[in-house]
Amino acid sequence: RLGAVNLARGATEVRFSRDAGQTLVFASQMETGRVYEIDRAGRRTLRRFDTRGRLTKMMELSRDGFTLYTSNWHSNDISEIDLVSGRVRRRFRSGRAPRGLVLSADGRSLYVATFGAGTIEKIDLAASPRGARRRVIYRGGSSMRHIVADHTRGRLYASDLNRHEIVVVDTASDRAHVLAATDRKPNTIALGPRGRVLFVSCRGRNHRESFHRRGPEWGSVLLLDALDGRVLDAIVGGNQPTGLSVSADGRTLAFSDFLDGRLRVYDVPSYKVLRAGRGGRAKSHLRDLAKDAYARRWVLRRW
Repeated sequence: RLGAVNLARGATEVRFSRDAGQTLVFASQMETGRVYEIDRAGRRTLRRFDTRGRLTKMMELSRDGFTLYTSNWHSNDISEIDLVSGRVRRRFRSGRAPRGLVLSADGRSLYVATFGAGTIEKIDLAASPRGARRRVIYRGGSSMRHIVADHTRGRLYASDLNRHEIVVVDTASDRAHVLAATDRKPNTIALGPRGRVLFVSCRGRNHRESFHRRGPEWGSVLLLDALDGRVLDAIVGGNQPTGLSVSADGRTLAFSDFLDGRLRVYDVPSYKVLRAGRGGRAKSHLRDLAKDAYARRWVLRRW
């Protein structure tokens, strides 16, 4: 542990500024509906922004680094924050329980994954404040959670927690379809730097009483071919793998076992090696997800 920044009530997500040294860190805080601006080197809070929304979750930073968007889970809206003044410039209505956010390549549109409505929406940011146009481009989901972009190929990827699927969107036409089935409860996803490998953390089946308790299955991380959805390899994790990140060169994967308070780090082979591995542990890992014989029968029956 190198150090810490005390925000009193924790943080949900962090984003780094877009300057060369990534000198600033932005941290969202659900309970207060705030975003904290933190000096990365000094580990001290510089400013605090009120999103004017309730239960602020995810953030998306504009390409020029001057605008921050936040999804507000309980107020069903998106905040647009001017980082020069620190004030909310606009708020946009969204479907129920918005979560994942990603900007279009030109920055003129914002895609929103709604957990409560099970949709992917597109907000036209170039419209006037009163006339901002919101359009649903995908309705087939249940609990859309995270969304990432491959602007080179014009594709978006979104995880559906309760349908156990990854959805892909063609941004030229805004048409969407299911790319792949996953293990249970896919949540955080990350795209490798060349856009060929999609990393998916799957929490595993919930405890019958609450997802806050350890369930009957271990979680997993799947490595999918981002173009055809084929499983390239699989890792058996701990209790509820959630946080997930891939290094800029694509060679290192880190993910957290949420209910274990543990971080795991893995070396990642090249796409060529993964593709030649014929699925790696894509099938064999399923037997290792269950914590007992009863759960094992349930897992294998599902797949």
